Amino acid sequence: MKKIVLIAAAGLLVTANAAMAKSIVGSDHDLTTGDAKSELCVYCHTPHNAAIAVPLWNRNNPSATNFKLYNSSTLSSSAKKSALDANSISLFCMSCHDGQTGLGNVVVNRAASNTLRGPIEAIDPLQNTNLGTDLRNTHPIGFNFFEAQSEDNGLRTDAQIKARFESGKAPDATAVQEFLYGSNNSMFECASCHRVHDPGTSGNFLRIENTKSALCLACHNK
Repeated sequence: MKKIVLIAAAGLLVTANAAMAKSIVGSDHDLTTGDAKSELCVYCHTPHNAAIAVPLWNRNNPSATNFKLYNSSTLSSSAKKSALDANSISLFCMSCHDGQTGLGNVVVNRAASNTLRGPIEAIDPLQNTNLGTDLRNTHPIGFNFFEAQSEDNGLRTDAQIKARFESGKAPDATAVQEFLYGSNNSMFECASCHRVHDPGTSGNFLRIENTKSALCLACHNK
């Protein structure tokens, strides 16, 4: 009986892992050709000799000083820095979305058979996912959310935001994680709105779908 239980448990684990893997397979973050020998995760992660220990990162991130950031009179200098932090989680995103770094430019290619689904070059300039390095017309990132909130009563509290994320997620989605980053868990970054492993129903990797501006209104009290 014990053996049967163990086998059943192992089966459930495999099924669960397969279900999780489906969230990114075939999405825009699946850079493989679909070939049985291609590896899915290697274009971002490697189990050994990672460029950055957490999250076992397999890419060289661009310099934080490469980017021009959104500026506004409603964002004070204390809330918004002139450049991204050197360890900003948004730099992980920009290692592809800066439009300059080749998608296949990995540190460790563990299998010679790994081939990209698309070109090995940077994202095509005509693609809306090519954000470039001038982010002044893009939603602000790299700012201290709590500083901004103290200056703008149109922003909800972090507890209110998490509650809206939780209520708006898909029924089969995992629990909402923290949406602020940095050493003090205070920085608003790309990952505050996006979940890179979950394309969602829209395919836009949003924390919650933006139907009737639900994602926008999770933070903005309008």
